[in-house]
Amino acid sequence: MLAELHSHTYYSHGTKVFYDGVNSPDEMVGRAAQLGLGAITITDHNTLNGVHKALRSRLDRKYNIKVFKGEEISTNQGHLLAIGIEEAIKPHLDVQEAVDLIRQQGGLSIAPHPFDIKGDGLKNNAIHCDAVETFNAINIDRLSNRAARQFAEKHGKLVTAGSDAHTTEMVGNAVINADFEHVDGLLKAIRNGNIEFQARYASVPMMSNLALSRLQLSYDHLLDYMEDNYSWPRRTVAKKALGLVEKDHIDSVFKALSYTTFAGVLIYSGARHVSRFRI
Repeated sequence: MLAELHSHTYYSHGTKVFYDGVNSPDEMVGRAAQLGLGAITITDHNTLNGVHKALRSRLDRKYNIKVFKGEEISTNQGHLLAIGIEEAIKPHLDVQEAVDLIRQQGGLSIAPHPFDIKGDGLKNNAIHCDAVETFNAINIDRLSNRAARQFAEKHGKLVTAGSDAHTTEMVGNAVINADFEHVDGLLKAIRNGNIEFQARYASVPMMSNLALSRLQLSYDHLLDYMEDNYSWPRRTVAKKALGLVEKDHIDSVFKALSYTTFAGVLIYSGARHVSRFRI
């Protein structure tokens, strides 16, 4: 059975850009079912509200797919993924404390994108987790996943993969294939290493669409944030730039910016990891 381990709904929120995920639980679960997946784990940032909404709405029955509880927790050292928990774990704990709380609930702790170029991952603190996400579909620089894989091999860690889907079009990019019927069976398969990956990277257009959707959904929140936190002239420039998301030519603008950014990501990632790898 194919399972998505890492996905976000619009219950995932950021600080500056309020909407981190852009689709509803219904849309995300429906897309997973449409793709023929057997299960999807909703792992919103620091909340179980999205997966609770999905289960209250009986989306598992509506779409004939298993919906599992998860959470991406913002620890003091970086992001931590929890699968198979029943109660939300609050953010801003030390990673070791958060891992202990996950294990107390019978869940599995995973270090997602531990060496991502944004610096949101746990890096070497991934040693405290049960497993390492060695393929994250939005690590489009590739080297970040390579670093995660080598870390897992060096320390004998269990491995997983995840789409880190923030939109419906990202669902299913990186899933695992395992023999299970319920969440305990899924966790057992991961712990026993009885899983296979079916993985591909998110495309640049996917990432561009995500960025645009986030900005459009978070427009009012961003204006308020700029007003409260930016001084002139930065505030004026930022507001004018944000205004582009309402223009008719935004698609061409974002397309050009996306490919330019992608090239920059590759260069930066190569420089950042040059001391880690012999390339």
